[in-house]
Amino acid sequence: MKRNPSVTNHKNSEKYSDKLLSWEELFEKGTLLRNTIKQLSLTPGAFYSVTKSCTDGTFQAGDVITLEANSDFFCPKTGKRITPGQCTKENMDFLCVPAGNDID
Repeated sequence: MKRNPSVTNHKNSEKYSDKLLSWEELFEKGTLLRNTIKQLSLTPGAFYSVTKSCTDGTFQAGDVITLEANSDFFCPKTGKRITPGQCTKENMDFLCVPAGNDID
């Protein structure tokens, strides 16, 4: 029996489609990311100390984070990461300063 590719019976197909973002959502998240990077004058590969936590708690004051080349924000100590597709007002409202020699 041949399977019709336009019909999906996969039980996780709804979960998968829920993870896909619309063009509008991608544009909004990209704009939010660009604005945060510009406002905080962040440079990929440099380390920054968080001085004000994210509203959602992803990054806490005192965390040291970096902006990776792929535009992910990453905290090596906690392993927490914000990818471009995960950007929200609640996780992009942190403040930070260059970490200098305070890198753990």
